[in-house]
Amino acid sequence: IVIMGYPAKIVIPSILLSETLSGSIAGIFHHKLQNVSFKIKKHSWLENLKKGLTQDLKIVLLVSGLGIITTILGVIVAVNIPRYILKTYLGILVLIMGIVIIIKKKYNFSWKKIFFIGTFATFNKGLTGGGFGPVLTSGQIFGGQKEKNAIGCTTLTEGPVCLTGFLTYMLINGKTHSILFEILIPMIIGAVIAGPIGALITKRLNHETLKFLISIFMMILGTVTIFKIWF
Repeated sequence: IVIMGYPAKIVIPSILLSETLSGSIAGIFHHKLQNVSFKIKKHSWLENLKKGLTQDLKIVLLVSGLGIITTILGVIVAVNIPRYILKTYLGILVLIMGIVIIIKKKYNFSWKKIFFIGTFATFNKGLTGGGFGPVLTSGQIFGGQKEKNAIGCTTLTEGPVCLTGFLTYMLINGKTHSILFEILIPMIIGAVIAGPIGALITKRLNHETLKFLISIFMMILGTVTIFKIWF
């Protein structure tokens, strides 16, 4: 969208708002198709925190909570840094993570890794307006999550994280015309259509195929991002 001539600082709030809806929709369908589990067992509130929540839901809550703080920090930093620096940084990051995923076969689960990558991914979201999906999905794989679970958790987490980023941008800019409805409406329509389709495709692919596709997609995305900025 930026390449089409729209100013980045106006495009980003529209992207964040559309992804608030798209992430929520896709997350619900991933749950319904059992790519991921967000079920809550019938326990008291305190017991739920200990044993009533699935690992997937705990990750969503953890990253969403981190996102409220780190996304705001990312937005504050983003409005004061040239876009070509941010995009170059994001491109290199995504490219490296794609390479690492395809090299190593298996990772042990670790909450420390999930905490770190959740902080990193949400900060990146506020900083660049993008990169959240690839960074958080690959980061969860590094942390020991299965590929389908990582995708499902990422999509649902995008809702609150993107909403936080959007509201922060609007408060900083103080301008309602920062929303570009000519790109916002088509993106929302596309999100409503793509959410269920993406969840269904994820359901039908095995874990090894998903890992391979995720790594290839990230390497391509990182390379294209760097190429477009500098060439």
